[in-house]
Amino acid sequence: MDRRVVCIWLPRLPTDRLCRANPGWREAPLTVAGTDFSRRVTAINRTAHVAGLRIGLRLADALAQEPTLRVVPPDDAADQALLRVLAERYGMVSPWTAPDIPDGIWIDAGGCAHLFSGEAAMLALLRDKLAAQGFAVRVALATTPGAAWAWARFGNADTPILGDPGQLTPLPLAALRLPPDTVAELSALGLRRVGDLLDLPRAQVSLRFGRQVLWRLDQVLGNEPEPIARTEDVTRCLHRLLDQ
Repeated sequence: MDRRVVCIWLPRLPTDRLCRANPGWREAPLTVAGTDFSRRVTAINRTAHVAGLRIGLRLADALAQEPTLRVVPPDDAADQALLRVLAERYGMVSPWTAPDIPDGIWIDAGGCAHLFSGEAAMLALLRDKLAAQGFAVRVALATTPGAAWAWARFGNADTPILGDPGQLTPLPLAALRLPPDTVAELSALGLRRVGDLLDLPRAQVSLRFGRQVLWRLDQVLGNEPEPIARTEDVTRCLHRLLDQ
């Protein structure tokens, strides 16, 4: 039986956390900016996005573009604490639920979907509950954590269930969870899509680009195991399910 893994992606977790604590901030442009010398934008809310700001922009340029921008320093500990709370809360679906730092949640949902009238209904329930709590959210389901992660971030949001792994081939290499430097190096060699790597002999991929690239590719394809740690006791999870 194929494994069924859900990936929940919260692309604006830092600013959503701030706006939940300060509802009046939601309609004004808001950014989280790093404290390093370059001071680059690391997170933005929807209003800032609509105003044209983007993650990675220098803070000085962001302020020049949007003088009313509210700037807040990062709080990784608070973001991770919230993510852990959400992961435990969504043990309502499965006891095999875990945070995926910095902005996601894994759910190993095999054998659970029938409790929610099917996989599509289960994903809609997760998405709608999180959206109602003020989170920007995308969800995806696939046969491996790597494929679910890739589809949640780069796939078709209107088709959250990945049926054929071949649908991953046009996705960018960032979908493989490779470091940005590695993606840049591969891109310079003309390798920009997942399919570009799949077209190469496995031995050549490992020899030319290192074991990590092949390892990440194998995780997506299910050739490399990637277990999800359980964050909630099974008995507690069953009580949650019975209370639905």
